[in-house]
Amino acid sequence: MTSPGAPTAKINRRIEFSDVDSSGRYHYGTVIRLIEAAEVELLAGVGLLDSIYTSMPRAHLEVDYSATLYFMDEVEVTAAVADLGSTSVTFEFLIERGGEACARAKLVTVFVDESGQPTPWPEEVRTAFGGEPGQPVNPAL
Repeated sequence: MTSPGAPTAKINRRIEFSDVDSSGRYHYGTVIRLIEAAEVELLAGVGLLDSIYTSMPRAHLEVDYSATLYFMDEVEVTAAVADLGSTSVTFEFLIERGGEACARAKLVTVFVDESGQPTPWPEEVRTAFGGEPGQPVNPAL
């Protein structure tokens, strides 16, 4: 499923009481917290967390919810680099409970310089992300 060299990461989490609303179902914002934790794990795994994380503002986020999660459910979150542009990276995420897909997300971030302007990825980042600009590096999750 993953192209050679395209990084992925997996984390396991439990849906906490603070993640659910008064109906006992998870709040939609819980997904954002879960994907952010998986993104951090992916970046740390390829050695980029300290060097670029604060230079990657979000440009686009989309989430599809397909199953309800409840308090104390255990989930696995998979993060993958899906595409690499000259200044952006697209991450895809899959949140599963016991093998059942509960949510899918796509997050696009843009690499910016100190003035906040988009700037091309350094070569070592491009290599760590497993691809060349404009070429898909990982099939969709």
